[in-house]
Amino acid sequence: MGLTLGGLATGMDTNAIVDALVDVRRGSIRRLESRKETSNARLEALKTFDSKLDSLMTKVDGLDTARDLLANKATPSSEDYLKTTASSSAVPGSYEIKVGQLAQVEKVVYQGVADKATTTFGTGTIRLDHDGLDVADYPDGYVDITIDETNNTLEGIRDAINADSSTHGVSASIVNDGSGTPYRLVLTGKSVGDANISLDAGNLTGGAVFPTKDVSVSRNAQQAIVQVDGITITSDTNTLTEAIPGVTLNLSQAASGFDPLAPDWSSVPSTQLEVVTDTDGIKKKVEDFVSAFNDLVKASKDEALDNDSGVQAVLRTLRGKLYSTTDGTGLYQLGVKTLKDGTLEVDSTKLADAVTNKLDLLQSLLAGDGTTGIGGQLKSSLTSFTSPTTGLLAGRQSIIESSIRSIDKEIARSEDQLTAYEQGLYQKFSAMEQLVSSLNSQGSYLSQQASVWSNLNNN
Repeated sequence: MGLTLGGLATGMDTNAIVDALVDVRRGSIRRLESRKETSNARLEALKTFDSKLDSLMTKVDGLDTARDLLANKATPSSEDYLKTTASSSAVPGSYEIKVGQLAQVEKVVYQGVADKATTTFGTGTIRLDHDGLDVADYPDGYVDITIDETNNTLEGIRDAINADSSTHGVSASIVNDGSGTPYRLVLTGKSVGDANISLDAGNLTGGAVFPTKDVSVSRNAQQAIVQVDGITITSDTNTLTEAIPGVTLNLSQAASGFDPLAPDWSSVPSTQLEVVTDTDGIKKKVEDFVSAFNDLVKASKDEALDNDSGVQAVLRTLRGKLYSTTDGTGLYQLGVKTLKDGTLEVDSTKLADAVTNKLDLLQSLLAGDGTTGIGGQLKSSLTSFTSPTTGLLAGRQSIIESSIRSIDKEIARSEDQLTAYEQGLYQKFSAMEQLVSSLNSQGSYLSQQASVWSNLNNN
């Protein structure tokens, strides 16, 4: 409402009266707002519970198959020459590894020029050639690149080469070596197969002489060469994934003085690699699962959920899966027990013993054949619960969101009605003030006339 001045004629505080009457009517809006606040709190609690389900699903993914559950670790005697990782498919054992040569792509470095942007080399074509060209794309066995007045600087030639780099497999760059003629063109192969790179600028006419190859800093492409238990293995990259089943070797340094044409492996330092079952990794997977389950239980106890039937149904289903047994053995015997508040607790001593001495039983109980184990059963239920379209909680969230939208509409409608009611009250009080003011004026006039008549009679 705008500025109102009530009670001038009646002496009544009409503003206070209107505010009080409007406040009584506002009670229904306050009740709607309270319902909305409760619904919002319930919605946020459901979303939190849903996020804990997603987190639990992530941890269950590490338990539902033997491949996921069983962890191995590969430990080299030294990381001077290589680093390693092992998957669950790695075979425990001891391996001797020698790194004779690292893989490297070819780099061709050219002599420098004084200016990369203004020195020009004429026009025509330059011919790029190397062993890795695909004959399907380049049947002539080379790439002719057009050079004209718009791209005949060192920068322009670099960009012209890079325009089709993804196809012909060579990238160009410019480095600054800090000398008097510092700008050098560098051609780099994409893979080891892109070897014997050459760039022929003999067809350019006019301009400066194109720089020649600097053989002192250029390097040839080469494969990695390693020995694993006496077997020589070559690779186009320094990451070897098949030299040892289930183990990835990341080569970082090679023996000095190694000659690939006449290899003397007796002079190459050896690295002993031990691949063993990672008992700590398996324990951590179980402990992480327990922690995620406990987070879910705690989220279910949010007061805003008020023992939500859907949430309780989810927990009952998941707990039912936890009580599965194999050969009469359940999680409790392997170190995981249920507490009175519904959370789980890990007995570290029992779990360590299970991982060390009863790994087959633990694997059978948790992983089974991928569907029969506790992990597989939990994953199946969690997949159903967390579906964004058909999941139980998704439907409940949708219902609450719809309810909140309805409440918002009802609040807006009630606010409009309340505004109209307030305006009507002010109009009625204004009319009353005008009437009282008119009556007061008439009374004053009559009193004045009576006084005049009285004075006339007295005279």
